Amino acid sequence: MISALPYTVSGEKDRVRLSMRMVDWKTDEVTSVCWIRLVDGGTWFNDRGHYHISALARSVDCRGIRMGFFALRDALICIKSNALRNKRSPLVTAYSDYRDERTVELFRKMGFTTEYEAGLYAGKYRLFTINLDDSPIPDDLEDL
Repeated sequence: MISALPYTVSGEKDRVRLSMRMVDWKTDEVTSVCWIRLVDGGTWFNDRGHYHISALARSVDCRGIRMGFFALRDALICIKSNALRNKRSPLVTAYSDYRDERTVELFRKMGFTTEYEAGLYAGKYRLFTINLDDSPIPDDLEDL
């Protein structure tokens, strides 16, 4: 299950944070948790950058409605497509303290690089970062 909630960082513009929980349907146990934060160098929510959040909103209701894995994939594709079309380079980061392989594979295929921020998060989180560039969206995303 994925929910999207807007949040504010002190001194910064609003951002959107997605919180995803994979639940084992037999036991109701949470098997993985992933927080995804969408940011864009201060321009994400201004008039010229508004298409980013509009693209996301087609798959995610920012009032907390939950969505599925494939909606997350479609939202990321939407954001990347719009950013490339408009020659923008937003930064998308995801913080995850449980590694769900399917989600990690999605990030990799979208062009994410996996880094480790031990100093900032004391070894508790993995950081996935994507800088949008002119790279095409891989065809094999459909396989996920």
